[in-house]
Formats: sequence, C-alpha cells, structure tokens
Amino acid sequence: MTVGASAHVLFPDMARPDYELGSKVAAALAVGSSWKHRKVESLRLLEGELGRRRVSLDFTPYGDATVGGDAEQPTWRIVPLTMLEKRPLRDFDLQDQDGRPLTVLGRTDDGFVAWSVLAERFRVDLGHDLGPDILQALYDVVHSPAAEAAKIADDLVDGTVQGASVLEAERLDRDTRNLAQDLARNFLLITLLPVDSCQRQIVKYSSHWQIDLPDELPTLVERFQVGLGLRALPLQLDVGGASDAASYHLEVHAVPGMLISHMSLPMGAGHSPFREDDQVGLIGHTVESYDVSPQEKAVLSLMVPRGGMRSVALFTTAFTTVVFALERLLPGAHEALLTSSDGAGAVLLIIPAAYSLALSRPSENAVLSHLWWPLRLLTVVCIVLLLAGAASLVGVLHSPFTDVLWWSGSAVAATSLAIQCWAWLVSEARGTPW
Repeated sequence: MTVGASAHVLFPDMARPDYELGSKVAAALAVGSSWKHRKVESLRLLEGELGRRRVSLDFTPYGDATVGGDAEQPTWRIVPLTMLEKRPLRDFDLQDQDGRPLTVLGRTDDGFVAWSVLAERFRVDLGHDLGPDILQALYDVVHSPAAEAAKIADDLVDGTVQGASVLEAERLDRDTRNLAQDLARNFLLITLLPVDSCQRQIVKYSSHWQIDLPDELPTLVERFQVGLGLRALPLQLDVGGASDAASYHLEVHAVPGMLISHMSLPMGAGHSPFREDDQVGLIGHTVESYDVSPQEKAVLSLMVPRGGMRSVALFTTAFTTVVFALERLLPGAHEALLTSSDGAGAVLLIIPAAYSLALSRPSENAVLSHLWWPLRLLTVVCIVLLLAGAASLVGVLHSPFTDVLWWSGSAVAATSLAIQCWAWLVSEARGTPW
C-alpha cells in the first residue's frame, strides 16, 4: 500500500522543508544500528538476468517523528527503514511478519522527508537559516536522477552551487556530507506504523534485482577453465545499506547446475568470523557489522559441478570419439555403415545427437548460461560431427572428403574428451563436488 503519492494529504505544505520533522528523522537515521537489530538480504537467481532480492529487517520502532493527528488523518509514526537505490522497483512489496502489507510513503512525500532531513542537518552545521540557492540544491539532490544528483551533492559539500560559492564547506560535519551523498544516490524507504507501535518486530520487503554479469574473461582458455570446473566465475554484489542494522547478513541462493564455492563480505567493524563462507553448496551465507556502508562489494564465486551439464558434455564427447575412432580403426566399419539396411547406421548417429541436443538446451538463467557456454559449445561441436557423419552415410560421401571428415572428427572429439577427462580427474583429486 502506497500513500501520499500525489494528493499530499500527509504534508500539505511542501513549499519549505519541515525542520522539526527533519530533526526527528535525522536523529533516527543517525542511530539506526541501535534500533535496527538485524538485516538479512536474500538473493535468488531467476530467469534471464533477473534475480529476487528479499530483505528481512528486525527492528524496534524508534523516535517521535509523526504525521497526521487531525480530523482527516490518524497519527502515524514515521519509520525510515532503509535507503534504496534510485531506480525503478519492479514488483516491490513490503509486509509485516504476518504477511500483511504495510503502508509506504510515495515518492513525493518520501522526497519531502528526505529534503527536510538534509535541510535541518545543513542548517545546524552552518549555524544559520539556509538561502534559496542551498535549499534548491538540496531539493535537487533528493529529487534528481542519481548521476545528476551525485554531481550536485559533491559540489554542495565542497561549498558550491553551479560554480558559485554559497557556504563554508569546512563547517559541514562528516555525517552530513555522507548523508547528502547517500540521498543523492538513494531514496528513503519510509513506512508508517501506528503511533503506539513500540514492540520489536520484523518487516520484509522484496523487489526484482538486475544481475550484473561479469565482464568477459580475458581469454578463451579461462572461459573454458570455468566451464570445465577448473576455476570459479566471480560475481560482485552490492551491499548497500549494510550499516543500517547492528548485524548484516547476506544470503545467496544459486540454481541447480552451479555451486557457490566461496562468498565473502567486505571487512567491517565487527570483524566477524563468519564474514567468509567457504562451504560448497547451493546457498551461501555471510555475516558482518558495519559503522558505515562499505564502498567495496561482496564477492561470490560460482563453479560448475561434475554432474549435470559436464556429464552431458562428457557423454556426448565420449560417444562421438568412440564412433569416429571405430569407423576409422575397424576394418570394413565404414562399408558396414554404408550398407546397413534402411539407413540404420545413420539413425544410430542421429539418435544420440538429438538426445544430447535436448539435454543441452540453453538455460533460462543468464549466469548459468555464462558458466555453461564452453560445455554447450563442446556438445554442439560433437552433435554437428555426428550429424555430419550421418549425412555422409545417407549421401554416400566419396573419398577424399570421407577421410577428411572422419579423421578430423576423430581428432577433434578425442582432444575434447582428453581435456574433459583431465578436468574430471582434477575435480576428483580435489575431493569436492566440482
């Protein structure tokens, strides 16, 4: 449920910031880790380049910032839960611990609260009322797109607006500077609770998350090493808002066909022994505490397990190697395939090719496709060789083209099989699932 998105019924006078409101909300933000006890972010990979980011926040309502209390509106407690990146929130929802939807301020009212917070912090630090240039710049920091707002905030904390000096930057507190830069890139997520709500509780919110695929690995060899399970594929994950609560937990759920081999959070004030997770599996979980949100990102390492697609690629390559090698090495094998009744020899080659093609169809998950690309390429090469061999039998391909096809096919398949078997043995020697 979203309120105050357009009617301004919560804050009817938005021409100037509400300094009293800003002071109360700023006080709650300043000591967030004292009333927000634990924050758990859970990331799940979905179809394509989408994931689902679910957050569970354990907190005790804090502060005396309220709104309403007249004949038209009951009194609500304003609770700034966290900051969210300035971007469209796809399929966003906010619920209490019983699954009931909670009220969320709309972007306009939310922006007014953030503007009031910044205006109050600047007014206190500078020691005088703010002029129209500073108020407009603070308004633009809150309401402009992230890139534009960040430039305005950087100039403002240096004391300038559009190149003109408007304030004594050295009088700004470090926390005020950080808050301005945070609100340039993020917006406040504010919920409204009954004014008498003061017991410890849990809220949950979630939205779709755009997966940032890694840059292409620098060499083709390294990409094949990932697919063959010889090295991990690193992903970096944002941990924005990690300092919101006293304890920050990050949990990642992989999909079948990949394994999490390592996961780590940036070093924080807590120096948690659980900041890194080296237990191999489909779920990674790390814990840390932060005084300020880290600039670094969390690191997630993904591996391709021995089963699944690696087994499909190995089976297809082994079958292709055997067929092409026997055709060349057994006396009369080629003639036997040519003279087999009803094209049975061609059918024997087409059936496993079609079976392997069905098993190696592209995954709907972009990260998994990135991991499987080398294995899928090896499988497709073998399928093409088998189909080419079947076509040469049906079409009665003549020498020397027959020799070129079957000898080159034997060499390609045997080389691919040797590499995959070596990677498999390396995996066995490690004693791990990948």
